[in-house]
Amino acid sequence: MIIKAIEVIQLCGFVVVVVASDNNQINAKAFEELCGGEGNMLGGIPNPNFPQYRIFFIFDTVHILKCIRNNWLNQKDSAQTFVFPRPVPTYSGKSSSVANSSYLMPPNSVHFSCLSTDNYPNFDSRASTVSELSGIVFVSSTNLQPGRASVGRLKVQYNSERQALLKEAPGLKHKVLNPSSLERQNVSLVLGIFNDKTVEALLSTSDHGAKDTAEFIRVIISWWKIMNIKSSNKGVRLRDDLSLPFCDVDDDRLRFLQEFVHWLEIWNRDKVGCLTKPTFRALLHSTKTMHNLIIYAKNSLHLDYFLPGKVQTDNLERRFGLYRQLCGANYHVSVAQVLEAEKKLRVSSLFSIRSAKHGIINIRQVFDGYPDQTHDIGSSLSLQVNHLVRDFEAVASESIDIAFSCDERCLVYIAGYVAFKCAHKLSCVECKSVLLSDRDLTIESCDIEVDVSYIDELSRGGLKYPSYLLVMCGYRVYCVVQVLLSKKYEELFLKHSNQRMLVCALSKESFESVELTTDEACSCSLSRSTLFSSCIRVFANILLNNYTKVTQVAGPSRKRKLKAISDASSK
Repeated sequence: MIIKAIEVIQLCGFVVVVVASDNNQINAKAFEELCGGEGNMLGGIPNPNFPQYRIFFIFDTVHILKCIRNNWLNQKDSAQTFVFPRPVPTYSGKSSSVANSSYLMPPNSVHFSCLSTDNYPNFDSRASTVSELSGIVFVSSTNLQPGRASVGRLKVQYNSERQALLKEAPGLKHKVLNPSSLERQNVSLVLGIFNDKTVEALLSTSDHGAKDTAEFIRVIISWWKIMNIKSSNKGVRLRDDLSLPFCDVDDDRLRFLQEFVHWLEIWNRDKVGCLTKPTFRALLHSTKTMHNLIIYAKNSLHLDYFLPGKVQTDNLERRFGLYRQLCGANYHVSVAQVLEAEKKLRVSSLFSIRSAKHGIINIRQVFDGYPDQTHDIGSSLSLQVNHLVRDFEAVASESIDIAFSCDERCLVYIAGYVAFKCAHKLSCVECKSVLLSDRDLTIESCDIEVDVSYIDELSRGGLKYPSYLLVMCGYRVYCVVQVLLSKKYEELFLKHSNQRMLVCALSKESFESVELTTDEACSCSLSRSTLFSSCIRVFANILLNNYTKVTQVAGPSRKRKLKAISDASSK
């Protein structure tokens, strides 16, 4: 069936290079039979219509990432611990040659052997040595103890800031650490764990177990970034070397994949705290095959660049999701239903608009969803305290009188995001300078001590350091929200018709009365009050969004829904 589908596709003018599927046992067995055994899967098979090309078989990397998370959550010990070997592969981003004449395949080669272990550093050396290979730094020693990555440590981090409005690890949620069977299919919940912010939050603690967990997560993040490159400008946009497209075979990331394979093989020797056999097999095979595929694409297909993220089943699953939705949200659809749904999708694609930058854009929604922006930002916050509910008149003064403690690193990080989001909409250099400061963030006579180490670890040169005035603007919004969520005001605040407008108006009054005593105007005629109004709005959105996540009912999805329904019916 697979060969027949390949032949039909190639009769339409395409050339099949890769066949991808999830790590289902039936799919894995089919791949083995097509290749003549599991040992021959790395080299693929000759193309039945174009003998000069080959067809590779690979497992979907998105599915593998979810399987790694599921294996971690399914560990039998109380802390749900992975016991992984040391040292771990680390990409340092240094440029040097990774090519090896005995390893790289010639341009016309049709044989792809398994990765040779001759190119790996000696992990079993008794003497402690430091070896640096193409940006991959290893410190090998027999005295190195295995690392212990614990889900329990992630839960400790989550519980420590569960009620906080400013979080160092915003990706950690109850659903992320305790997903239901259906939620385990959501890759966005997986990325809540395998996240740079989660790593830095764990490293900021003095707990040794947290550092082991961060070390393991960082390895998986590096692998995932390489496997998920879908755009040629992703690395430039994110300022991340791991996300750049593969343009030649002398890439340090190919060496990282080699070392990652060797690390997996060492890890698989242990029977406790490791991956299951199907997940290990899929992860090992896909990493090796992707390595060979990148070299094949450059040497044999002569591509200018290669994007590993394109070798995924996302588009196919998205298409089948549309089929199921058009067939009454039925999971098992028949061939007749697929054909009927395809007709509907083709009809909807006939009505489209053409963009010079983005190409053809299909009209999928027939309603006016574009917000009315006839009023400027400043006028949207023209609501004054005397027009608000009388019960909130004292909130601004109380937020000034009470000194609230907060995580300064998170506050500065969020202020940097606000500065970036608001400054790129401004064309005036003078207005931008009001929001941004120098990179070293030299702040004197500050009400709060600002530690920028958290930002230094996450920044790749693109984050903007906020000015002192913007940091204090965020602090005033934070204080107002804390007062509104106090026992005195929270119930009244939740009953208000527009909570965000209320927060913005009170924060604006508090900020202008303390920090912005004079409303100066820029040479572009934009007042400071109007400039910081947009910043206050972004701060309010972030804090209120975190508050809604805190108030969500924790527990299994069915109980959460029943609790939400019962609460709604009781009102």
